[in-house]
Amino acid sequence: LDVDGGCLLRLGHHSGAESVTIEGHRSILIRGKKKYYSDKATTFWLAAEDRNKYDKSKILPFGWCLLGEVKVEQEKEWQKIEEAISSISYPQPQLETALEGEEHIKIERTIEEWTSAYVKWNPGNQEVIATYEGKKATARGKDIVREAMRKKLVDKRETVRTKVLVEKIYNRYTIVKIDEAE
Repeated sequence: LDVDGGCLLRLGHHSGAESVTIEGHRSILIRGKKKYYSDKATTFWLAAEDRNKYDKSKILPFGWCLLGEVKVEQEKEWQKIEEAISSISYPQPQLETALEGEEHIKIERTIEEWTSAYVKWNPGNQEVIATYEGKKATARGKDIVREAMRKKLVDKRETVRTKVLVEKIYNRYTIVKIDEAE
């Protein structure tokens, strides 16, 4: 690999356990039929242009980048990409003003009613989780659950099917109100 005045830098999730741990203090979880810890990794992540057809001499390890001066050809190519991206028009969401006055922040915010959501209690995170049509909403603590449903949901850890009112801010859903179980 010709670095041409640049330097190689190792970063990211697949840079390897040895690169993100301290020698002599490593405890790498090895997953398989039997889980165990080791001071050496057992996997090496490689990247190819095509998943099925690739030349073994052209595959590169994940987690490396080349840090160096940008070449003129690369800069021209990046400018074309930036121009193409900036020319794309996206539909504007319905926005609500959060602060009054000259300067203000606009927040995309809606309320939805999930008519037949599945609600469960997660004791580890101490949160209520509602799922409906592939969407998930959460609320911290069990105070949002009425006493009648709390025994079933929290004490017995059963999943309950009920109507849930949720607030959507951008792509995050938060539980506002939970009705009694169906």
